[in-house]
Amino acid sequence: RGSVLALVVALLVAVGASATAGLLGISSLDRTLHEAIAVDVERLLQPTHIRRLFRSELLLLIEQRNSRSESNRADVVERLAALRTEREQRLAKLEAVRLPDHDRDLEVLKEQHRLGEGLADQSRQRWESAVSALLASIESHLAAAVARSEAQGRVARWLLLLVSGGAVILALVMGAAVLRGVGQAARALHASEEQFRSVGESAPSLLAIFSPQGSLAFLPPRG
Repeated sequence: RGSVLALVVALLVAVGASATAGLLGISSLDRTLHEAIAVDVERLLQPTHIRRLFRSELLLLIEQRNSRSESNRADVVERLAALRTEREQRLAKLEAVRLPDHDRDLEVLKEQHRLGEGLADQSRQRWESAVSALLASIESHLAAAVARSEAQGRVARWLLLLVSGGAVILALVMGAAVLRGVGQAARALHASEEQFRSVGESAPSLLAIFSPQGSLAFLPPRG
């Protein structure tokens, strides 16, 4: 009974270890994929929108300078204000998910954002190179995150295989030990029965054994 119980406990431990290894691998993959899909997508999205807003502002500034209608100029001013508000929000979102090497380019974008109408007077639009650098950095980080997720997936699969293989080997070893114990117990019981029968048959006096129900269970042969 003790051997069987030990076998059951060993199997439960092995199954639990396999499940734990699988869960750890899956959790690690989930974290990496969440970063790759959610955070890096947000990082890519914000610079793209910021570039669009800078380009739109340049067009609106040119339109404002060329417009001769007061109503049209007022409409352009209103659209510029809305555009700058959106860009400020986009910059805040980008700052919230920035990587350590994004600080310099992010500062350039903030400076360009504060120029107002002076944006159109620049000989070189510095925000273009800053956005390009940010996008290149984010794409590189995303590729590295995907590579990490693939590596973690391989490690998780190997770990699960190793733990499962160990569980199978442990089960086989414990099963063999239980079978050996059962065989030894059966042989010992058979030897005990033979010894008892030999004692009963060689008894000099009449010896009879009755079952708990009162029926005759053993009567040695009479010499």
